[in-house]
Amino acid sequence: MKKIFSNISIAFFVLTFFNAYSQKEPLIQGTSLKLLSGEYELNQNFKDYSLNSFSKLSLCEGKRYGIIQFSIVPDKNLKVQLKDNYGINLLSYLPESCYFASFSSFDDIQRLKGYSQKFSIIGIHPVKKEYKLHPKLANKNYPDYIKEGLKLLVVASIYDGLSLPSFVNQLSNDGFKIKETNLRHNRVTLKVSRSQLLSLGNYPCVFSIEPINPPSLPENHSAGTLVRSNYLNSPDPNGLKYDGAGVTVMMQDDG
Repeated sequence: MKKIFSNISIAFFVLTFFNAYSQKEPLIQGTSLKLLSGEYELNQNFKDYSLNSFSKLSLCEGKRYGIIQFSIVPDKNLKVQLKDNYGINLLSYLPESCYFASFSSFDDIQRLKGYSQKFSIIGIHPVKKEYKLHPKLANKNYPDYIKEGLKLLVVASIYDGLSLPSFVNQLSNDGFKIKETNLRHNRVTLKVSRSQLLSLGNYPCVFSIEPINPPSLPENHSAGTLVRSNYLNSPDPNGLKYDGAGVTVMMQDDG
């Protein structure tokens, strides 16, 4: 009896220990970066992050831009601390547990290393050229709706906070044809040659190059004929009172 009670006590202790441990140590998510262009494995390089690595991040308007990777996605409070205390602004989320981010200086990253466990940072990486290009453009099987003669209509997006007018001016000086600008979303629609499409990825402020949206199509062909059809024979005083009286419909089969 004592032996049975002892075994039960040990089992209870083990279960309690692992349950408590699992609550204190959340599971670390995968280290893959999942983009439209593909899935990429990222190294957990933060502990050994160097000035040389920092210099490989994109330089735009005095700041560096890249991808920061977490083991656990930070909450709102931690995001504010990263921005205010370490000059790291998280711009947009990327699966899994990554963000596009801007970095003020390497010294701030050095200071942050002492608190890597608090912020759950495991890596900082450059935005490679192959990350930027949409699959419909990368495979060179271009959709017909983006073709305009021998040129292609594409949309280039730059990081939030950067000056779109300055970027557009730079593109114009480099011979790009500007079709439309969108200040709200920091993107520009361009008419480009095949060679210009490839060179777009070399601009450090660009993080995405996509085809324009396909032309809109009606969801169904009967919607237009059904608008306000309920008023044809409505009890409402404004209804037309068309109930079909006196209407003859003929169907003919010509074989």
